[in-house]
Amino acid sequence: MIHPMKTIRTKQPETAAHRTQYRVICGDAFDVLKSLPDGSADMCMTSPPYWGHREYHAEGIGLEETYAEYVVNLCRILEEVKRVLTPRGSLWLNIGDSYDDKNLVGVPWRVALHLTDHGGWFLRNDVIWNKVKGAPDNSRDKLRNIHEHVFHFVKQKKNYYYDVDSIRSNPKEAKVVNGSVISATGVSGVRYKRQIELSTALSPAEKIEALRALEAILDDVRAKRLADFRMIIRGQQRTTHSDSDKVSGRAKEIRSKGFYFLKYHPGGSKPSDVWDSGITHAIVSNDKLIVIGPQFRGRDWTNKTAGRDVRFYQWQRCQSDTQPIYGSLKLKVDMIQLKMSNWY
Repeated sequence: MIHPMKTIRTKQPETAAHRTQYRVICGDAFDVLKSLPDGSADMCMTSPPYWGHREYHAEGIGLEETYAEYVVNLCRILEEVKRVLTPRGSLWLNIGDSYDDKNLVGVPWRVALHLTDHGGWFLRNDVIWNKVKGAPDNSRDKLRNIHEHVFHFVKQKKNYYYDVDSIRSNPKEAKVVNGSVISATGVSGVRYKRQIELSTALSPAEKIEALRALEAILDDVRAKRLADFRMIIRGQQRTTHSDSDKVSGRAKEIRSKGFYFLKYHPGGSKPSDVWDSGITHAIVSNDKLIVIGPQFRGRDWTNKTAGRDVRFYQWQRCQSDTQPIYGSLKLKVDMIQLKMSNWY
């Protein structure tokens, strides 16, 4: 049974341009999704009950007799999620593993592979959520489990929504010292020039081309089109990944030109696929979804999608709006607390 929808309004001017409503729909996930139109959502972020972890007052997913039944039932629901998402939409699935008769089942990857092999999803990332402290574990015959998986799925290979530049870390800047450009990590090009000039592995023509390309790269650093770089020269540096041109495009460059460059984006590096985090909270305030947790380390992440902001802060960045109390939050009257465990 689906309960009547509960409408939540943020504290905003009562004008048509600023009026915003949030709907919380309570009910069976499969039935609720069935009632939603095709292509009506930009993103789904969910953490469904894990298999065999808890008993609930009402029947539901996670109580199946076997993990195989759990995988089928969960993927059946996620098939509806796929229908409801727009072509450019994303699914973020947080799921933990389970033991069956002392055997770690591998539930997260069983679900992920079922979705890609049979559901038509494309898996873009497997993020490891490192829960830092984690829960105590008194088992005497295995290590503590303190990580979970957060999978990022999309419906199409290309042209899905992904604003990577909004989540880059702030890069160090290049500088000019005594007329020479120095990259963010201290690379000036002097050492590379010397290696090229003294190389016995490069032909005279290759040396000329390598020096010309190096000067062009330094011009990009000077103009701040590039934050940093590394130069790999035949016979000097180890080829990254593989020396075989059958499996490495960079090895092909080394063979054909005698060098290649590793270029670092001027906007900074992307977040990695390992997130260190404790308990996270989400708050809706003034048409913004604010997620609070330690994993973003001192900078906010603003991701504009579907006409609204999604911002992530550290605890200390939120002291003007919130106050941590016993691992929870003391909120202003115009805020609504949504714990991450309730995001499904």
